[in-house]
Amino acid sequence: MSLAVREKNAWNRFKHDKFAGPNYSVPGRTLYVAPTSAYVAGYTVASAQSWAREINASVYDTLNLAYAAAVDGRGDTIVLLPGTHTLTASITASKAGVAIVGPEAWCGRKVRKPSAIIVAPAGDEAFNITGPDMLFHGVTCVPVTTKSFADFTGAADGLTVRNCYIDLATPAVNIATEGFTGSAAIENFLFEGNVVWSDGAQGPAVELTGANLNGKFANNHYHVDAGTWASAVNLIDIDGIIVENDLATCGGTAMTACFTGSGTTVIAGALFRDCRKGVLVTLLVDGFGTTSHAEIVNNYTATIGGGTGSTLVTVIT
Repeated sequence: MSLAVREKNAWNRFKHDKFAGPNYSVPGRTLYVAPTSAYVAGYTVASAQSWAREINASVYDTLNLAYAAAVDGRGDTIVLLPGTHTLTASITASKAGVAIVGPEAWCGRKVRKPSAIIVAPAGDEAFNITGPDMLFHGVTCVPVTTKSFADFTGAADGLTVRNCYIDLATPAVNIATEGFTGSAAIENFLFEGNVVWSDGAQGPAVELTGANLNGKFANNHYHVDAGTWASAVNLIDIDGIIVENDLATCGGTAMTACFTGSGTTVIAGALFRDCRKGVLVTLLVDGFGTTSHAEIVNNYTATIGGGTGSTLVTVIT
Protein backbone atom coordinates (compact mmCIF):
# COMPACT_ATOMS: atom_id res chain seq x y z
CA MET A 1 0.00 0.00 0.00
CA SER A 2 1.38 3.38 -0.97
CA LEU A 3 2.12 6.06 1.61
CA ALA A 4 -0.63 8.28 0.19
CA VAL A 5 -3.28 5.54 0.51
CA ARG A 6 -2.06 4.54 3.97
CA GLU A 7 -2.32 8.14 5.17
CA LYS A 8 -5.79 8.56 3.70
CA ASN A 9 -7.11 5.41 5.35
CA ALA A 10 -5.59 6.39 8.68
CA TRP A 11 -7.15 9.83 8.50
CA ASN A 12 -10.54 8.28 7.77
CA ARG A 13 -10.15 6.13 10.89
CA PHE A 14 -9.40 9.15 13.05
CA LYS A 15 -11.58 8.62 16.12
CA HIS A 16 -13.31 12.02 16.06
CA ASP A 17 -14.22 11.63 12.38
CA LYS A 18 -13.87 15.39 11.77
CA PHE A 19 -12.30 15.11 8.34
CA ALA A 20 -12.80 12.99 5.27
CA GLY A 21 -9.20 12.35 4.24
CA PRO A 22 -6.34 14.22 2.56
CA ASN A 23 -7.01 15.91 -0.73
CA TYR A 24 -3.44 17.03 -1.34
CA SER A 25 -0.75 15.75 -3.66
CA VAL A 26 2.67 16.96 -2.56
CA PRO A 27 6.11 16.32 -4.05
CA GLY A 28 8.01 16.49 -0.77
CA ARG A 29 7.49 15.17 2.74
CA THR A 30 4.42 15.77 4.90
CA LEU A 31 5.18 16.99 8.41
CA TYR A 32 2.40 17.09 11.01
CA VAL A 33 2.26 19.46 13.97
CA ALA A 34 0.30 18.82 17.16
CA PRO A 35 -1.31 21.92 18.67
CA THR A 36 -0.08 23.58 21.84
CA SER A 37 -3.67 23.71 23.11
CA ALA A 38 -6.79 21.76 22.18
CA TYR A 39 -9.31 22.93 19.59
CA VAL A 40 -12.38 21.67 21.46
CA ALA A 41 -12.85 19.81 24.74
CA GLY A 42 -13.31 16.44 23.06
CA TYR A 43 -10.18 16.83 20.95
CA THR A 44 -6.94 16.75 22.90
CA VAL A 45 -3.32 17.42 22.09
CA ALA A 46 -2.55 13.85 23.10
CA SER A 47 -5.09 12.43 20.61
CA ALA A 48 -3.56 14.51 17.81
CA GLN A 49 -0.09 13.24 18.62
CA SER A 50 -1.35 9.67 18.93
CA TRP A 51 -3.15 9.79 15.59
CA ALA A 52 -0.11 11.10 13.73
CA ARG A 53 2.16 8.48 15.26
CA GLU A 54 -0.32 5.71 14.43
CA ILE A 55 0.30 6.30 10.73
CA ASN A 56 4.04 6.47 11.28
CA ALA A 57 4.07 10.11 10.23
CA SER A 58 6.58 12.75 11.20
CA VAL A 59 4.85 14.63 14.02
CA TYR A 60 6.28 17.64 15.79
CA ASP A 61 5.29 19.38 19.00
CA THR A 62 5.68 22.89 17.55
CA LEU A 63 5.51 24.59 14.19
CA ASN A 64 9.03 25.90 14.83
CA LEU A 65 10.41 22.35 14.99
CA ALA A 66 8.50 21.26 11.89
CA TYR A 67 9.75 24.20 9.84
CA ALA A 68 13.32 23.51 10.97
CA ALA A 69 12.93 19.94 9.67
CA ALA A 70 11.56 21.00 6.28
CA VAL A 71 14.01 20.92 3.37
CA ASP A 72 14.64 23.89 1.10
CA GLY A 73 13.19 23.36 -2.38
CA ARG A 74 11.82 19.84 -1.79
CA GLY A 75 8.17 20.94 -1.71
CA ASP A 76 7.49 19.96 1.89
CA THR A 77 4.03 20.46 3.40
CA ILE A 78 3.51 21.19 7.09
CA VAL A 79 0.01 20.13 8.19
CA LEU A 80 -1.24 21.76 11.37
CA LEU A 81 -3.66 19.60 13.35
CA PRO A 82 -6.69 21.38 14.88
CA GLY A 83 -5.96 23.70 17.78
CA THR A 84 -3.80 26.69 18.72
CA HIS A 85 -0.18 26.69 17.56
CA THR A 86 1.70 29.35 19.51
CA LEU A 87 5.15 29.93 18.07
CA THR A 88 8.10 29.69 20.44
CA ALA A 89 9.97 32.30 18.36
CA SER A 90 9.62 34.11 15.04
CA ILE A 91 10.38 31.83 12.08
CA THR A 92 12.80 33.07 9.42
CA ALA A 93 11.17 31.41 6.41
CA SER A 94 14.02 31.24 3.92
CA LYS A 95 13.24 27.81 2.41
CA ALA A 96 11.70 27.68 -1.06
CA GLY A 97 8.35 26.05 -1.64
CA VAL A 98 7.25 25.22 1.91
CA ALA A 99 3.47 25.02 2.44
CA ILE A 100 1.73 25.48 5.80
CA VAL A 101 -1.71 23.92 5.58
CA GLY A 102 -4.64 23.61 7.98
CA PRO A 103 -6.62 20.39 8.46
CA GLU A 104 -9.70 21.47 6.51
CA ALA A 105 -7.65 22.58 3.50
CA TRP A 106 -5.64 19.36 3.71
CA CYS A 107 -8.91 17.48 3.31
CA GLY A 108 -10.17 19.66 0.47
CA ARG A 109 -12.64 21.67 2.56
CA LYS A 110 -12.99 25.44 2.78
CA VAL A 111 -14.29 27.02 5.98
CA ARG A 112 -14.68 30.64 7.05
CA LYS A 113 -12.41 30.24 10.09
CA PRO A 114 -9.96 27.32 10.01
CA SER A 115 -9.43 25.30 13.18
CA ALA A 116 -5.62 25.47 13.06
CA ILE A 117 -4.70 28.79 14.67
CA ILE A 118 -1.17 30.21 14.40
CA VAL A 119 -0.39 32.72 17.16
CA ALA A 120 2.68 34.93 16.80
CA PRO A 121 5.22 34.91 19.63
CA ALA A 122 5.14 37.74 22.16
CA GLY A 123 6.53 40.98 20.76
CA ASP A 124 7.44 39.65 17.31
CA GLU A 125 6.20 38.61 13.88
CA ALA A 126 5.20 35.01 13.37
CA PHE A 127 7.20 34.83 10.12
CA ASN A 128 9.91 36.78 8.37
CA ILE A 129 9.64 35.42 4.83
CA THR A 130 12.88 35.56 2.86
CA GLY A 131 12.38 32.62 0.49
CA PRO A 132 10.21 32.12 -2.62
CA ASP A 133 6.95 30.27 -3.22
CA MET A 134 5.74 29.95 0.37
CA LEU A 135 2.09 28.99 0.85
CA PHE A 136 -0.31 29.57 3.73
CA HIS A 137 -3.47 27.58 3.05
CA GLY A 138 -6.47 27.29 5.33
CA VAL A 139 -5.03 28.53 8.62
CA THR A 140 -6.07 31.24 11.08
CA CYS A 141 -3.38 33.91 11.48
CA VAL A 142 -3.16 35.91 14.73
CA PRO A 143 -0.55 38.68 15.05
CA VAL A 144 0.43 40.38 18.30
CA THR A 145 -0.17 44.06 18.94
CA THR A 146 2.11 46.49 17.03
CA LYS A 147 3.52 43.71 14.82
CA SER A 148 2.68 42.12 11.49
CA PHE A 149 1.71 38.48 11.42
CA ALA A 150 4.29 38.05 8.65
CA ASP A 151 6.66 40.40 6.93
CA PHE A 152 8.43 39.56 3.70
CA THR A 153 11.38 40.79 1.70
CA GLY A 154 12.03 41.10 -2.02
CA ALA A 155 13.12 37.44 -2.05
CA ALA A 156 9.57 36.21 -1.30
CA ASP A 157 8.35 35.95 -4.92
CA GLY A 158 5.31 33.74 -5.35
CA LEU A 159 4.01 34.16 -1.78
CA THR A 160 0.44 32.82 -1.62
CA VAL A 161 -2.16 33.27 1.13
CA ARG A 162 -5.27 31.23 0.36
CA ASN A 163 -8.47 30.49 2.30
CA CYS A 164 -7.05 31.85 5.55
CA TYR A 165 -8.63 33.87 8.36
CA ILE A 166 -6.62 36.98 9.25
CA ASP A 167 -7.54 37.80 12.84
CA LEU A 168 -7.11 41.52 13.47
CA ALA A 169 -9.78 41.46 16.20
CA THR A 170 -7.93 39.49 18.89
CA PRO A 171 -4.87 41.80 19.26
CA ALA A 172 -5.32 45.09 21.12
CA VAL A 173 -6.11 47.90 18.70
CA ASN A 174 -3.02 49.59 17.24
CA ILE A 175 -2.41 51.03 13.78
CA ALA A 176 0.91 49.12 13.67
CA THR A 177 -0.82 45.72 13.98
CA GLU A 178 -0.96 44.22 10.48
CA GLY A 179 -1.40 40.99 8.57
CA PHE A 180 1.12 40.46 5.74
CA THR A 181 3.58 43.31 5.16
CA GLY A 182 6.13 43.62 2.39
CA SER A 183 9.30 45.64 2.88
CA ALA A 184 10.31 45.39 -0.80
CA ALA A 185 8.81 44.50 -4.18
CA ILE A 186 7.94 40.91 -5.03
CA GLU A 187 6.35 39.23 -8.04
CA ASN A 188 3.32 36.94 -8.30
CA PHE A 189 1.82 37.63 -4.87
CA LEU A 190 -1.59 35.92 -4.48
CA PHE A 191 -4.15 36.73 -1.77
CA GLU A 192 -7.23 34.63 -2.48
CA GLY A 193 -10.35 33.45 -0.69
CA ASN A 194 -9.41 34.92 2.69
CA VAL A 195 -11.52 36.41 5.47
CA VAL A 196 -10.08 39.43 7.30
CA TRP A 197 -11.77 40.45 10.57
CA SER A 198 -10.73 43.71 12.22
CA ASP A 199 -11.74 45.29 15.50
CA GLY A 200 -11.24 49.01 15.02
CA ALA A 201 -8.19 51.04 14.08
CA GLN A 202 -5.73 48.28 13.20
CA GLY A 203 -3.23 48.42 10.37
CA PRO A 204 -3.99 46.86 6.97
CA ALA A 205 -4.38 43.15 6.35
CA VAL A 206 -1.90 43.43 3.46
CA GLU A 207 0.63 46.10 2.63
CA LEU A 208 2.70 45.85 -0.54
CA THR A 209 5.68 48.17 -0.86
CA GLY A 210 7.72 48.78 -3.99
CA ALA A 211 7.16 47.90 -7.63
CA ASN A 212 5.20 44.70 -6.95
CA LEU A 213 4.47 42.96 -10.24
CA ASN A 214 1.70 40.63 -11.36
CA GLY A 215 -0.05 40.32 -7.99
CA LYS A 216 -3.66 39.35 -7.50
CA PHE A 217 -6.39 39.72 -4.88
CA ALA A 218 -9.52 37.65 -5.45
CA ASN A 219 -12.65 36.55 -3.57
CA ASN A 220 -11.62 38.03 -0.22
CA HIS A 221 -13.91 39.46 2.49
CA TYR A 222 -12.70 42.38 4.63
CA HIS A 223 -14.82 43.31 7.67
CA VAL A 224 -14.53 45.72 10.59
CA ASP A 225 -16.93 45.10 13.46
CA ALA A 226 -16.07 48.02 15.79
CA GLY A 227 -14.64 51.52 15.49
CA THR A 228 -13.09 52.92 12.32
CA TRP A 229 -10.61 51.04 10.13
CA ALA A 230 -8.59 53.32 7.86
CA SER A 231 -7.60 50.77 5.21
CA ALA A 232 -7.91 47.04 4.66
CA VAL A 233 -5.19 46.85 1.98
CA ASN A 234 -2.44 49.36 1.22
CA LEU A 235 -0.83 49.15 -2.22
CA ILE A 236 2.31 51.28 -2.49
CA ASP A 237 3.84 51.74 -5.95
CA ILE A 238 2.40 48.59 -7.52
CA ASP A 239 2.33 47.48 -11.16
CA GLY A 240 0.01 45.02 -12.87
CA ILE A 241 -2.11 44.24 -9.78
CA ILE A 242 -5.58 42.75 -10.32
CA VAL A 243 -8.31 42.95 -7.66
CA GLU A 244 -11.50 41.05 -8.44
CA ASN A 245 -14.61 39.87 -6.59
CA ASP A 246 -13.47 41.30 -3.25
CA LEU A 247 -16.04 42.37 -0.63
CA ALA A 248 -15.68 45.05 2.06
CA THR A 249 -18.25 45.36 4.88
CA CYS A 250 -18.56 47.28 8.13
CA GLY A 251 -20.52 46.55 11.29
CA GLY A 252 -18.74 49.23 13.30
CA THR A 253 -18.42 52.97 12.71
CA ALA A 254 -16.73 52.97 9.30
CA MET A 255 -14.10 51.60 6.98
CA THR A 256 -12.52 54.69 5.44
CA ALA A 257 -11.28 52.81 2.36
CA CYS A 258 -10.91 49.18 1.44
CA PHE A 259 -7.91 49.77 -0.84
CA THR A 260 -5.48 52.67 -0.53
CA GLY A 261 -2.73 53.46 -2.99
CA SER A 262 -0.38 55.90 -1.32
CA GLY A 263 2.79 56.44 -3.32
CA THR A 264 1.55 54.71 -6.47
CA THR A 265 3.06 56.29 -9.58
CA VAL A 266 2.58 53.61 -12.26
CA ILE A 267 -0.09 54.37 -14.85
CA ALA A 268 -2.81 51.69 -14.66
CA GLY A 269 -0.87 50.02 -11.85
CA ALA A 270 -4.03 48.33 -10.54
CA LEU A 271 -7.34 47.17 -11.98
CA PHE A 272 -10.40 46.73 -9.72
CA ARG A 273 -13.27 44.74 -11.17
CA ASP A 274 -16.49 43.18 -9.84
CA CYS A 275 -15.85 44.27 -6.25
CA ARG A 276 -18.54 45.19 -3.72
CA LYS A 277 -18.64 47.38 -0.62
CA GLY A 278 -21.16 47.98 2.13
CA VAL A 279 -22.79 51.33 2.92
CA LEU A 280 -20.49 52.06 5.88
CA VAL A 281 -17.38 51.54 3.74
CA THR A 282 -16.71 55.10 2.61
CA LEU A 283 -14.54 54.35 -0.41
CA LEU A 284 -13.64 51.22 -2.31
CA VAL A 285 -10.43 52.75 -3.74
CA ASP A 286 -8.60 55.80 -2.38
CA GLY A 287 -5.22 57.51 -2.61
CA PHE A 288 -4.34 56.55 -6.18
CA GLY A 289 -4.85 60.09 -7.43
CA THR A 290 -6.66 61.12 -10.57
CA THR A 291 -3.94 60.42 -13.15
CA SER A 292 -4.93 56.89 -14.19
CA HIS A 293 -2.91 55.03 -11.56
CA ALA A 294 -5.90 52.72 -10.99
CA GLU A 295 -8.73 51.53 -13.20
CA ILE A 296 -12.22 50.45 -12.10
CA VAL A 297 -14.87 48.40 -13.85
CA ASN A 298 -18.19 47.02 -12.60
CA ASN A 299 -17.77 47.73 -8.87
CA TYR A 300 -20.78 48.50 -6.67
CA THR A 301 -21.84 50.00 -3.34
CA ALA A 302 -24.75 48.38 -1.52
CA THR A 303 -27.88 50.28 -0.53
CA ILE A 304 -30.05 49.86 2.56
CA GLY A 305 -33.74 49.06 2.32
CA GLY A 306 -35.37 50.24 -0.89
CA GLY A 307 -33.84 51.56 -4.04
CA THR A 308 -31.97 49.73 -6.75
CA GLY A 309 -29.98 47.58 -4.33
CA SER A 310 -26.65 48.92 -5.50
CA THR A 311 -24.84 51.95 -6.90
CA LEU A 312 -22.06 51.79 -9.45
CA VAL A 313 -18.69 53.03 -8.16
CA THR A 314 -17.54 55.63 -10.67
CA VAL A 315 -14.97 57.69 -8.77
CA ILE A 316 -11.41 57.09 -7.55
CA THR A 317 -9.87 59.75 -5.32
